[in-house]
Amino acid sequence: MKLLRRYVLIKKSDTNITKSGIILNDKKENKNQGVIQELGPECDKNLKKGQTVLYKDIGVYQFNILNDDCLIIDSDDIIAICE
Repeated sequence: MKLLRRYVLIKKSDTNITKSGIILNDKKENKNQGVIQELGPECDKNLKKGQTVLYKDIGVYQFNILNDDCLIIDSDDIIAICE
């Protein structure tokens, strides 16, 4: 999928993996967290594929690709990069 302008394709995160490898599954905690899959050509240069980000949930286009919950948002709606 090729995105236009400042749009970002994000795969929603339903699981959290700790540094020791323990998998935590708490959908309430990760409601607005996901992993960047694709970026439009005008996106902020600090954003990169594979980064986990927090985003606003207003103005989100949600859909399903191969049983993965995905969404497209404006890059301005990304609040933070999780490191």
